[in-house]
Amino acid sequence: IFDLPDDFVEGITIFSRVGNQKHEGVILTEVEFLDRINSAILTPTLQDPIARIYDNKIEFYPSDAGNYTLSYYKLP
Repeated sequence: IFDLPDDFVEGITIFSRVGNQKHEGVILTEVEFLDRINSAILTPTLQDPIARIYDNKIEFYPSDAGNYTLSYYKLP
C-alpha cells in the first residue's frame, strides 16, 4: 500500500513489469477488488494485475509493488 502522489487527480491504469515485458492491469472499486482477490477463477497475477484506490493510497495485487507503475491524471 502506497501513498498517492500529491498531484494525483484520477487513476487511468496500472502496469506491472515481468522481466522486460509490461502488462496492463485495472483499477477497481473496493467491492470489485475484494471479489477478484477472493476469486478462484479470476485470481490476479503479475500478468493481469489489479489495484484499488482509497484514503489517498493505492494498493496493488499481487503485492509485489516493486514491479508496478501507475498512470494517472494530475493537477497542472
